Amino acid sequence: MIQELEYHFYESRQREEISLPQLQNRAKELKSGGKFTQSEDGNWQPVGYPGFAMQAMLYPKGENQQTYAQLKKLRDRLTDGFEDTLAPLPSPSFHQTVVNTFSDKRLEENITTKGLLMAFPNLIAGAVKDYAPPTHDDPVVMNLIGISFFRTAIGVLGVFENQEHFERIIQFRNFFYNHKKLTALNIERTRPFIGHVTLAYVGKELSEDQQNKLAEHVDAINQDIKEPLPFQMKIAELCRYDDLSAYHPKYDYPSVML
Repeated sequence: MIQELEYHFYESRQREEISLPQLQNRAKELKSGGKFTQSEDGNWQPVGYPGFAMQAMLYPKGENQQTYAQLKKLRDRLTDGFEDTLAPLPSPSFHQTVVNTFSDKRLEENITTKGLLMAFPNLIAGAVKDYAPPTHDDPVVMNLIGISFFRTAIGVLGVFENQEHFERIIQFRNFFYNHKKLTALNIERTRPFIGHVTLAYVGKELSEDQQNKLAEHVDAINQDIKEPLPFQMKIAELCRYDDLSAYHPKYDYPSVML
């Protein structure tokens, strides 16, 4: 059974992952996940990968406006010089996945082939209505501290200055993955929570020299991040996606206060 990380271990793990030695280690594991293809004109096109997830979207407004702008700059700097290997994500896709449900083949097997696709948002709503939100409206604040590697993707890692904010995320995840209506659908926790906002996907295999250069490139970017970028998360909303470049919440999809 997949277990969540304990807060203090989580915090130290996140900080270690943005260190140069760990970047060099993780760079060796980078590979294309086949989620994007490059056209002859050099542009990256997403490959179909449908699914649903409860996500905290990073909208370019309010308290997150500056963080959104800074992440755009980090993404552009990250992919500078690596245009033929890294597929940058459109800025409106920036998000934190709070809980995964189904994607691609598992969506097909568990939902689509059973004729549940249209009803799926309502099935999620029927479960999350039982969640008791906080009695206050203070948002969860995750501080983005540096770029790290995720085998097929590259993103900015998040930590929590306030342990209670981390625990609020874990509390909702535990509720979600243990709800009888959702376990009956075969929804399960497939990985522990790792706070991050994805900036790019690996589109092509990197040579050993490119791996080393990318690790040093990312380390230089991380050294220039003098202050953490705060990401305020007030709600997690169900989003549908057809590929990993865009996410679609709808007015009649369920959402919860975190």
